[in-house]
Amino acid sequence: MLHNMDHFFSRLLKQKSYEEVLAEHLEGYVEEIVEKKYHILKTNDNFYLYKNDIKRCLREMREDIPWMEQVQKKADKEKKAKMC
Repeated sequence: MLHNMDHFFSRLLKQKSYEEVLAEHLEGYVEEIVEKKYHILKTNDNFYLYKNDIKRCLREMREDIPWMEQVQKKADKEKKAKMC
């Protein structure tokens, strides 16, 4: 995103009038940066829509001591199997 902003400001500095600056902002920055990022925020499979559910699930897993011990034992067995 920083590269896009640098590119945008570079184009902006080349403008010679207020009208060109405004047009560059409306046509360049808004279309290339704002709308693309806004689209990402509005998609159905966006991580941020599920962030709280994911955090809750991870917290529940972390607090489930028997499950954590079972996962650790399985990981230890797999590690030993790879060493042989």
